Amino acid sequence: MFFYDDYLNNTVPMQNKLKEFADSENPDLIFFSLFQEQFEIQTLEYLKSKYKNSVNWFGDDQ
Repeated sequence: MFFYDDYLNNTVPMQNKLKEFADSENPDLIFFSLFQEQFEIQTLEYLKSKYKNSVNWFGDDQ
């Protein structure tokens, strides 16, 4: 798990931390539960280019 709570007030350093974490873990699946725009599009595109299985759970949608 990658906890991003500590970065909610400053998401800039979190972008590289997430990429480094994913590269070190080499996951089969990346599962997000985002409630705002915590990650930049470039970060998500980077992850998409290396890891083909990613999902986001939108808990507020019916």
